[in-house]
Amino acid sequence: MITIQGKGVSAGVGVGPLYFYRRATAEIKRYTVEDTDAEWHRFKGAQTGAIEQLGVLAEQARKEAGDEAAMLFETHQMMAEDLDFEEAIEDRIVNQKMNAEAAVSDTSEQFAEMFASMDDAYMQARAADVKDVSQRILGILCGIVQGGIASDVPVLLCADDLAPSETIQLDKSKVLGFITAGGSGSSHTAILARTLGIPAIVGMGDALKPELEGRAAIADGSTGALVIDPDDDTRDRLLKKRDEQLRLQRLLETLKGQANVTKDGKTIRIGLVQNNRSEPFHVNMYNGLVAACEAEGWELEAAICDGDASKHIQADESFITRNVDLIVDFACLPESGAKEATSAKQAGIPLVTVDVDYGEDAYYFGVNNQVAGNKLAEAAIPLLQEKFEKVDWYVLLSSAAISPTMKVREDSVVEPIMEALGSVDEDHIVRLDARTDNVRAASLTRDWLSAHPDDSNIVFIATNDDRGYAAVSQIQALERTADCAVVSFNGDPAAREDLKKQADDASYESPWVASIAFNPSQYGASIVEFAKQIFAGSTEKTYNAVVTPLTKDTIHDYLKEIGEE
Repeated sequence: MITIQGKGVSAGVGVGPLYFYRRATAEIKRYTVEDTDAEWHRFKGAQTGAIEQLGVLAEQARKEAGDEAAMLFETHQMMAEDLDFEEAIEDRIVNQKMNAEAAVSDTSEQFAEMFASMDDAYMQARAADVKDVSQRILGILCGIVQGGIASDVPVLLCADDLAPSETIQLDKSKVLGFITAGGSGSSHTAILARTLGIPAIVGMGDALKPELEGRAAIADGSTGALVIDPDDDTRDRLLKKRDEQLRLQRLLETLKGQANVTKDGKTIRIGLVQNNRSEPFHVNMYNGLVAACEAEGWELEAAICDGDASKHIQADESFITRNVDLIVDFACLPESGAKEATSAKQAGIPLVTVDVDYGEDAYYFGVNNQVAGNKLAEAAIPLLQEKFEKVDWYVLLSSAAISPTMKVREDSVVEPIMEALGSVDEDHIVRLDARTDNVRAASLTRDWLSAHPDDSNIVFIATNDDRGYAAVSQIQALERTADCAVVSFNGDPAAREDLKKQADDASYESPWVASIAFNPSQYGASIVEFAKQIFAGSTEKTYNAVVTPLTKDTIHDYLKEIGEE
């Protein structure tokens, strides 16, 4: 069994053989033309033909996927007759005496490079659109028939990337899923895949090799995992997930056009319990959930428990008494949370816990902490190896009453690092009881470092970035950056800013090696989607959020992806 990890951009599970897209191409011939007027008119004929073809595709897309999909091809029509694009081609034909094929090809590369160099991720993705439009014009000039799928059975379609026009023209009865080496979540192909309801994974890179064609595989568009030659347990698990998603899809189809209200005609009410609303992660999650509920016309009531179990119970019980339609619990208190999940279930109210598992009576939304920790370690290890030959100390900024979830985070980071940089004795794995107090975390870090003035090769592991920042600040204040490294969870602004500064300023020294972004601003929309599935009768108890490892080498790509650059 082989598992290749990419980025899931369209949820769903596709099961079938791998098939690599056959793209019809032709070598672009280059020659000097004497009759430039005739060559210009030849280009104009191909341009007109391309615009007409795109109009047909727009209508096809409108029928299959709605007005939004049709707009993609209407936009391509405008690109095809863009004045700047057309003038650049005209200059090459009339003034440089290029043949039309060479003029279109060179102009396409010029404009694609221009878009690709822009800072905005959305504009970068438009480079593919320019190439798609240009290939259509070139296809007419060269007499090329579009490629497709020469298979008698449905397949998981693999490609370096897929243009929107290629995607919409495919025989959808033959496509079980899209898997591409390149691409992004903001590409038009990803958008079309989501609109058409086809599982899709992008960003597979070089691991997506043509020699894999024909192998049995399962593509999970929600996690971004492509499993090749799956074992029986993995196959059974993913088939069960696929069947549940198909059942849910059928249920959701029956809800289209219905108001977002309960069976008794009342507006849906969501009760939210949070540990705090001071940490950036909690703030971003709250703001995202407020926006998502407003978009649906749902009511949201919120309560803060400040890490106090009695306040936590009081808040949940209040929502149960008032018979809200769903409770979102981000109190991060598993013991009292498990009891409240049982109470909510008995009252017929689903309770979704966020990032900390409350047991079998609760739904779970959040990251797979084992996967997140392993990915964080994978990103950190090369940088730790550059800094240390081995690790002598692991200092865990955690809590005396650490939850199972936080323990998973710690272990999933420490164990892979130990494998790569050597094991240590148990007395060299230290847990500092930072609780949820950043001031306390800073004080404990300072005291421990002061007590170990001659030690080095120290890795601090924090279960969130707030504690990570507390460690970084004290390490820098004591001028112990050369001795220490910090890895942490969340991808909060403090971590992003520090890693960005490392990337941009070679003179800036920081022990912060890596973080992993949980993207809390996206939690709200995903929780609302999960709630809809629950209301529709889904039996799926888990909804995993997407995580992204961050280092100084990857921070700018991430900031572009989330629209901060």
